[in-house]
Amino acid sequence: MENGFRALAAALVFASLFAHPAASSYVKIIEPVQLTVQASQAGTPESEIDLGLVGPGQTVELIASRSTGEISRNNETQSRNEATWDQVEVLRDKLPLGWVGQDSLRFEDPMKPVIVVAKQAPDGEYEFILKARDDYEGTPPLYFNAKARVSRSVLEVRIAGEPVKAEPRSQVAYQIELNNLGSANDVFEVKVSGVPKELETGKTFLVPHNSKKTFDFTIQAPESGEFPLTFTVTSLSSPAITSTARTTLFVGSSLLTDMKAAARGVLLFPSAQVVAYSLLAFIGSVMR
Repeated sequence: MENGFRALAAALVFASLFAHPAASSYVKIIEPVQLTVQASQAGTPESEIDLGLVGPGQTVELIASRSTGEISRNNETQSRNEATWDQVEVLRDKLPLGWVGQDSLRFEDPMKPVIVVAKQAPDGEYEFILKARDDYEGTPPLYFNAKARVSRSVLEVRIAGEPVKAEPRSQVAYQIELNNLGSANDVFEVKVSGVPKELETGKTFLVPHNSKKTFDFTIQAPESGEFPLTFTVTSLSSPAITSTARTTLFVGSSLLTDMKAAARGVLLFPSAQVVAYSLLAFIGSVMR
């Protein structure tokens, strides 16, 4: 099937070049990867746009320059006689089953075609075809290939700078690090469990593609006790994209909880007690 797909793409490119043998246009991709597809190389593996990882249900936005690299045959452009692309189309009949494509708006600058991955897409590699078109200045259409690897493992979660000891009913601030490994911007919902139901809370955060962001996440401490917390992070694009991080919150003051907390990390106590609690940390580590 892959060979048939490449043969079709090559045929489309060959047809456009045969009709316009002097074609030297290009499409310059800006996001989520940077690549220039030359008309003379379109359809070859070297010019294929590799979008990297995407999750099921995620929306991938390509951003492309309108520059064609060709002179306007009708002299209707104001950009030093250079012709410009009018639109990038997503060839819907060449999309994988269940995927959705949206063409860029006409004359949009830069151009932003969109591809939505099927929510139930199995993990694996997928290919599709796009077409840049110029309706008024004589640049022949340019077909080019793109591929993406669908994976549910596009999210990593880490708790950074975690407090482990707090006073009852106080506000406890955690730092949640979200690492978006995919090529799609996405919104993730963070929920915490392990505290009494009425204190469970959630927040949503936007994380750009291929980036790592740290966010403040505040919860209210319950009454005294030891609380194993679970932070569950889920993509709003698909519940299949999810990850968790765990920690323990110690609330209140008692010899046992203080020793356990001291053994696990930094305490939220006045500095005058640091020396005493260093000893508790040692004893607590023995008791674990």
